[in-house]
Amino acid sequence: MARPKGEAHLSDSLTRLRHTREELHALRARIEGADLNTVSYPHPAFGPLNVYEWLAFIGVHEARHLRQAEAMLGA
Repeated sequence: MARPKGEAHLSDSLTRLRHTREELHALRARIEGADLNTVSYPHPAFGPLNVYEWLAFIGVHEARHLRQAEAMLGA
């Protein structure tokens, strides 16, 4: 679905990743203690995911990118 074009610089990508991670961590205080099972947003491939499913997906997605980066660095 999404293919890298090879135009992004590593430093820019890492800066964006750090920023989005900081924003995600900032949400913690706002969502702790709330029942967000019924709050959903569609994923383009998996359909509607609730907040907890999105959080799990983000972890899996980042781990996949980490493995890809490690493979590229090892090549």
